[in-house]
Amino acid sequence: MDWPSRCVHASRPLVRPRTRQSFDCERPGPSHGRGLVPLSTSVLFGSLGLLGLLGRIANAPFSPLPAIVSDTMDVNHEIETNLSGRVIIVTGGTRGIGLGIVRVLARAGAKLMITGRKPARLEAVSEELTSQDVAHATMAADVGESRTAAAVAAATLEAFGQIDGLVANAQSFRPVTPLADVTEADFDLVLETGPKGTLFLMQAVLPAMRKQGRGRIVTFGSSMGNTGAPGYGPYSAAKEAVRSLTRTAAREWGQDGITVNCVCPASVAHRMPVGEENSERARAFAEMYKDHPLGRDGDPEVDIAPVVAFLLSDASQYMTGQTFMVDGGGIMRA
Repeated sequence: MDWPSRCVHASRPLVRPRTRQSFDCERPGPSHGRGLVPLSTSVLFGSLGLLGLLGRIANAPFSPLPAIVSDTMDVNHEIETNLSGRVIIVTGGTRGIGLGIVRVLARAGAKLMITGRKPARLEAVSEELTSQDVAHATMAADVGESRTAAAVAAATLEAFGQIDGLVANAQSFRPVTPLADVTEADFDLVLETGPKGTLFLMQAVLPAMRKQGRGRIVTFGSSMGNTGAPGYGPYSAAKEAVRSLTRTAAREWGQDGITVNCVCPASVAHRMPVGEENSERARAFAEMYKDHPLGRDGDPEVDIAPVVAFLLSDASQYMTGQTFMVDGGGIMRA
């Protein structure tokens, strides 16, 4: 099967180039030999002036370090947030947060393997990406099975020849249930699609990433694991297990050039069923955001996905085993 060969890049720079005069102090970079760290002209001269004054007071001469002057700086190039040519698997990429991530990664130039449970939704996403000439493949998959995770990795390698990133977003969800009423089936579902599914996917992509000497894995947790939200016991436990696996993988695979980080997003409006605008659930949702620092729900494409894209890029190469609360400060209410 022929795959599109051309990727679509972002229509505008992620960060505007810096145009004012800056001074760059040279020091060793994290992995590229020597890197440049920009310093504001005013901050630099202010610091040098203070040090010179202290030196004269102490009767000890002070000589400022030589500086390299740069009129312009391409921030996109310097911090490497572009994902052009990177092959990334996104599970649960047909709606909500997953779809927002797919759209942002496509604009960043990534080649995508997208999984989901419903063929009709996969087809709709595929049509959207094809219209934009984005290299991609789709696969109907139940992430709770190890053999399915292995099949997703194998299909990705067959289509693109490499695996650079994994976004383990898919997770089944059960209705809000008091802990005393949780059934074995309720708990099994969230454990199989949460920590078990995430582990199976991480295991499946590990050989390819280890062979390349580079990999980016992004998992998904929930602030409910921290707050102990009533009615979400099994879901919260599953998400905390994912966070624990994230830290262990980060420790074990860091020497292979693989970083593993977790995102705890707040973006739930897409789960509100049509026709529930005036329901008790909708009123509870609105009440929740009255005390929210930013006063609104997170947008999958505008608020959540850019953080995931950052964690998949080389700009995040010195960050691993971390949890990022992408919730508009909502965790502060706990």
